[in-house]
Amino acid sequence: MSNVSVIFLLGRLIVGTFLLFAGMDSLLHVEQHLHTTANGLNNPMLFMLTASAFLICGVIAISSASYAILSNLWALRK
Repeated sequence: MSNVSVIFLLGRLIVGTFLLFAGMDSLLHVEQHLHTTANGLNNPMLFMLTASAFLICGVIAISSASYAILSNLWALRK
């Protein structure tokens, strides 16, 4: 494995860990719902769960390098 591959792997792990903790933090702290309710949103729980799901899906996409694979396929198509 080349040095560049190791650096990209470490970068994906660092960013993935950050996004995972952000997603878990928004799932575990219910007091954030009070802030969204005060701003006038109708379904704060739905929006909080959706945001957490997007963060966790981002972790999966970054960790699996699916965007890199898809971009390589897009580049090879031309």
